[in-house]
Amino acid sequence: MSEQETQQSNVQSLPALNGLTIWLLLWRNKLFISLMVIIAGAIAAVVAFMMPSWYKATVNIVPPNNPGGALSSMLGGMTSALKDIGLSKLGGKNESYTYLTILESRSFKDSLIHEFKLHEEYELPDSNMKALRDNLKDNLEIELTSEGNYNITIYSKSPEKAVKMANRAVEIANGISLRLSRLEASTNREYLEKRIATTEQQLAYIGDSLHKLSGKTLVFSPVDQAGAIASSLADLKTQVMKSEVQYEMLKNTVGENDPATTTQKLALDEFRSKLYDAENKSGFAGNFALRDAMNIGVRYAQFYAEFEALTKVKLFLKPMLEQAIMDEHKNAPTMYILDEAVIPQKKSRPMRTVIIAGAMLGMLIIMCVSVIIVPRIRYISALSRSISIQ
Repeated sequence: MSEQETQQSNVQSLPALNGLTIWLLLWRNKLFISLMVIIAGAIAAVVAFMMPSWYKATVNIVPPNNPGGALSSMLGGMTSALKDIGLSKLGGKNESYTYLTILESRSFKDSLIHEFKLHEEYELPDSNMKALRDNLKDNLEIELTSEGNYNITIYSKSPEKAVKMANRAVEIANGISLRLSRLEASTNREYLEKRIATTEQQLAYIGDSLHKLSGKTLVFSPVDQAGAIASSLADLKTQVMKSEVQYEMLKNTVGENDPATTTQKLALDEFRSKLYDAENKSGFAGNFALRDAMNIGVRYAQFYAEFEALTKVKLFLKPMLEQAIMDEHKNAPTMYILDEAVIPQKKSRPMRTVIIAGAMLGMLIIMCVSVIIVPRIRYISALSRSISIQ
């Protein structure tokens, strides 16, 4: 028989893997498998019971029902107008940070680490802040619910310490939020004060310009004065046209040299002179000629419109300044505790039963696979050696 035929014969003599074969292999090695599973469970039990117990405490916090107060509600409808004067960020909260940003900040974590000496609990040097923050991150859970409230859960080896840390975490976060709010309000207040001061300077300048223009031209109400001037000028033109008609009738009736015609001619010339003076000289409508009335009226209207606009801007800025001053001095917390943390009755981790059961199950799987696969690997290895020898 050739070498190739011998190899094929030996390979065909390998026991086929089926349900019965696997069952027989496992049953034959049941004591060994059971022993290894028990040993794995015992080791896992020792390791699990050597691990410290961790307890968790959860505090439920909610935002205030009316965080901005009555004045903020009044300012809520000003957003579109504030955009026109460059204050859109003060009128809305679209770009503001969330409370979650504070809870995940380094300042918040460092405050908890230093206040509760977590380096002792985590058995780390107090100088290794990165490792301490990483451990705190693993022992801190923050949940934002769909209703808008937050659940802050903190794990500690001491149940009392876990409760203190959870409740204190709210105070620390509120303190950071209040500090940021005051800083933002202080920045807004300084900006608003400068803006109001600039507006008042502009108002003073425009008011002085209006005063000078009114004193020089005697214009104080262009619209009302324009109506009165138009009415007076119309009456004067009417008199001129009536006088022209009378003069022409007398000239055609009694002649141009008649005393009545001459008298009427003098009256016509007088009316025409008054009309000319009204249209071309100052004094009829004010200290300006009517031909310059448009320019003076437009100039006055421009000054007045700018004065009105700045006055409205000042009215917008005043309540906002008051709000900024209130925010700068407020002491109200950003979040309120709805449900305080309570002392847990039992540990949260480690789950020793799960650890032991997992170790035993893992060892059972490993041993079953080993019992089935290892003999076949040895058989194939021995077969390969015998073939190489031949």
